[in-house]
Amino acid sequence: MLFQEKIANDGNHEVQTISFSDFSLSTGDLLPNVKLGFCVFTKNPNNPLVILHPALTGSARAYVSGKPSQGDGWFSSCIGPGKFLDTERFTIVCFDHLGGCGATTTADELVNFKESLIFSDEVNLIARVISEAGYTSVHAVVGG
Repeated sequence: MLFQEKIANDGNHEVQTISFSDFSLSTGDLLPNVKLGFCVFTKNPNNPLVILHPALTGSARAYVSGKPSQGDGWFSSCIGPGKFLDTERFTIVCFDHLGGCGATTTADELVNFKESLIFSDEVNLIARVISEAGYTSVHAVVGG
């Protein structure tokens, strides 16, 4: 499974990326290249999948050990063993926003699609990543 390869063990969870060619938007337009950044937080990638959406200023690095920085670590107090998003019970995956300032395809790269790109396109992209990772269901979706 894709997420098994992407688990960081150092507590500072690096942002990973996955790329697709010719991603179809809801309008039928094709993004020739799209990249989506994400972080995985879990002790066992076979646990039920929880998708975490960041706030507008949050990054995929929802958890960091130590003091959070701007955008990173915005949900650290809720992720980890025994916490609300228990990494011993769930596989938590947090994705960057499409067009955001993280490891994902940026707004500058999407400027030619500004009239046709809608939020459901981001949801469809995330669904494709989940499918590529081998998951057939999502236990919960949390966040903004």
